[in-house]
Amino acid sequence: IPTILSRCQVYDFRRIQVKDIIHQLEKICEVESIQADPEALYLIAQKADGAMRDALSIFDRITSFSGKKLSYKDVADNLNVLDQDYFFKFYDAFLTEDEQSAFLLYDKILKLGFDSEVLLEGLGLHARNLLVCKSPEMASLFEGSEHTKSKYLSQAENYSRSFLMTCLESLNESEINMGRARNKRLHVEILLNRLCQFRNLVTIGSALSAAIPPEKKTPELNKEPFPNKSLDSVPADLSNSAQQTPRTNTTLDQESKSTLGADVPNIPV
Repeated sequence: IPTILSRCQVYDFRRIQVKDIIHQLEKICEVESIQADPEALYLIAQKADGAMRDALSIFDRITSFSGKKLSYKDVADNLNVLDQDYFFKFYDAFLTEDEQSAFLLYDKILKLGFDSEVLLEGLGLHARNLLVCKSPEMASLFEGSEHTKSKYLSQAENYSRSFLMTCLESLNESEINMGRARNKRLHVEILLNRLCQFRNLVTIGSALSAAIPPEKKTPELNKEPFPNKSLDSVPADLSNSAQQTPRTNTTLDQESKSTLGADVPNIPV
């Protein structure tokens, strides 16, 4: 209650950034003479989700298993994390429109015991990292080792921003609809097939939008055809027709009577 809080000292703790956790783990590795891959430390820091205590607990558990050498594979196997090389292979398949490789990779992931949700989450994160690496200004938002960053920079050169945004939107929509899908494998395979075709669809859509001329503006109907102009300024043929009195056909004219006969009565028209 406010009366208690007013007599207390309140400390707001924020999540520790990934780079700070990695820096602390590197100090521990130096003291303990442990050889650790930068990708392995990054994976531990990412899995800790901003908590240093969780990062130290994970680090202690893995080092007791692997010894004085900490590799990325050992960390991935211990934390049950899907290797990021799979995602690089998936996006290579999207680029070359290789549905066969994408389907076989997905089957291999399922046989390793990973859920489809893990694949969708990883594909979305990979597309985000590629999009970030497309711009030098946003490259600082990438979190990972320099070796991994160089791999993303190399692969990002092959993709356009529109393609990556389309992938993100499709993956987000598929992840939302995953809970309602009865056959999750079929749901993901349809998505993979669609992603393999998106590169052509984006190119065709851009070409069509460039070929279509801009729409002509519809003239306003409430304006007069000759605004602020007198009848004298109107063309002669229009002024003559406007001055003529319209003919009212109330009866048949004389020519019609002579043609039909003289005894035909006047019939109102």
